[in-house]
Amino acid sequence: MKEIKVFNAAGDSTGVFSVDLEALGEGVSRSLLHRVVVSYEANLRQGSASTKTRGDRRGSGKKLWKQKGTGRARVGSIRSPLWKGGGVIFGPKPKDYRMKMSQKERALALRGAMQGKLNDDEVVVIEEMKLSEPKTKLVAGFLSKASVPQNVLFVSDENNADWLRASSNIQKANILPLKDLNALAVLKAEAIVIEKSALEKYVAEEGAQ
Repeated sequence: MKEIKVFNAAGDSTGVFSVDLEALGEGVSRSLLHRVVVSYEANLRQGSASTKTRGDRRGSGKKLWKQKGTGRARVGSIRSPLWKGGGVIFGPKPKDYRMKMSQKERALALRGAMQGKLNDDEVVVIEEMKLSEPKTKLVAGFLSKASVPQNVLFVSDENNADWLRASSNIQKANILPLKDLNALAVLKAEAIVIEKSALEKYVAEEGAQ
């Protein structure tokens, strides 16, 4: 059993939460984690970079001077890539970088990433993500008192607008509801702060598989 520290919203320790890591299944391979992270990052690319070739540029196609006898370099068009205002050689064109990963692979990668955080004691539990007012100082105070780094991923049970607003001014902090949790977000964070009800749901769902 793995014991995870539990804190209230003020950052005071209130106990521990026990998790049976063996019931969550075996860890995942590094190669799968790598492929899933690459796919997430590739899917974030817009792929909208575009340049004009000589065929896309405006301008006459008339040969500027005769091929031989002038002593000048031969040239066929003002749209030549060698000229200012000409086309671009082998420039980027719009491209779809998306990579397909199955739902099972993404789920396995998330399980492996979470197990890694649990094994490394990089997960803490917060009883409830409720604030008296959506102020950054309250979230920063929690992180300081609970000794949690600011490169943190908050995982809420449901969408939490107040906590999102309060943590938005903390540069490296991020927040996701449990349903949107993914391996990339987990691996990027130095620590995970997960709402108790969210962790209970996660453990129940993983244990049932």
